Amino acid sequence: MPSALRPGGRALIVHGEATGFDRTLEALEQVGLEATIALRRTEPIGPLASERHEVLAARGLLDAARGHEDIAVFWARLPVGADSAEEGDGAVGRAVGAPAVDVLRPG
Repeated sequence: MPSALRPGGRALIVHGEATGFDRTLEALEQVGLEATIALRRTEPIGPLASERHEVLAARGLLDAARGHEDIAVFWARLPVGADSAEEGDGAVGRAVGAPAVDVLRPG
């Protein structure tokens, strides 16, 4: 992700609780981004978690009886003076076990 941002550039990332909020923050910081949770709220379990509900509950990542999950919006920023670097790209996703995601860049 750092290579997708210019110094001072920001990103918003949305994750459900099964991903592990602390792991996400650590992974963002490991690739040189400043990161924090900008918003956290409880919502009904969404379609992606619903498809994997039984597996996530069996692994202790989601409370099977609750029917809701915590969702967080992460704010991440590449500090001014930092280099955008190809090295480390994908490290955030690998660290939290998330699938690779394409970064959309304007025209």
